[in-house]
Amino acid sequence: MDTQEEIGSVIFDVDPYRNKLKGGIYRLLCLVTGKYYCGSTENIKQRFWDHRKNLRGNKHCNRHLQYAWNKYGENGFTFEVVEYCNEEKLISREQWYIDKTRCADDRFGFNLAPTAGNTKGCKHTEEAKRKNRERQVGKKWPSDYRERMTLSIERHRFKRFKIIDPQGETHEVNGIKRFCEIHHLNASKMSQMLKGKCTHVSGWHLPGTSGSFRVCKRTKETYRFLDPKGRLVEIEPQDFYRFAREHDLTGLQLRDVWYHRKSNHKGWCRFDRPDMYVTLLDPQGKEVIICKRWRVDFIKENGLNKSALAMLINGRAQSHKGWKLKSDAATNQTD
Repeated sequence: MDTQEEIGSVIFDVDPYRNKLKGGIYRLLCLVTGKYYCGSTENIKQRFWDHRKNLRGNKHCNRHLQYAWNKYGENGFTFEVVEYCNEEKLISREQWYIDKTRCADDRFGFNLAPTAGNTKGCKHTEEAKRKNRERQVGKKWPSDYRERMTLSIERHRFKRFKIIDPQGETHEVNGIKRFCEIHHLNASKMSQMLKGKCTHVSGWHLPGTSGSFRVCKRTKETYRFLDPKGRLVEIEPQDFYRFAREHDLTGLQLRDVWYHRKSNHKGWCRFDRPDMYVTLLDPQGKEVIICKRWRVDFIKENGLNKSALAMLINGRAQSHKGWKLKSDAATNQTD
């Protein structure tokens, strides 16, 4: 009992609630026997809910702690924070408390392993050994298992494989991350393609696969987007992903803009609301379509006056520095 009193004084020698860190060292104390379980986590609040959920469901991985919980009930235990600390110090501090309090000893605590962070030193019961042995006996692997494992290692560990771009040219990849950075591709999507979860990444596909993909519901339709400066840009379906790469855009996100899943991507939006756009004639008579929402960029680029351009668009002025509305210009020519 003297040892337990000394252990308690060591644990409560700090005031952890003044610290704002989420991770640290905690313990589950049995009020009846004085034994406790010591652990560490990056999120103490979440770990508390996990322990209580598993103990209430009678499925906790620590059989000694589960037995005591079933015997003394939930009111016989308390969850206490011992110390808050950074993520880098969690394992070292947990090991210090395990060594100091000897909670891995059955006489003082419920910890199964004397080493923090792993189950080294934890002894399995004979029944657990028997079940694990029976689970492995008679297990047969597919005939092509070795070949598939070799191919998986070559693709995922060494990241060396061949891939075909949208134009049909073959490229040899030696490192996914660097290759995706050069060609403006999504590395996560590329890994999913290697695992067989998708057929292509922005038109890039593996040899032996068609890499077929849908650009839009009507493949013959020409895409019409507005760039960040409000200028109309038309894109042919077969050049969709190539255009995205050339303009440092993500093809999948630009496609989401076209399907109305996103409002814009890096300032690019879909041209589908005629009331938001106006057609002007520059001093040379060339048509220019601008969006009312991006007039500021257009004004700065062409050296125009904001108020005067607004009066021109609203029909209160006939021209401004040679710029005219297309409808007004057509009326003047008719007259």
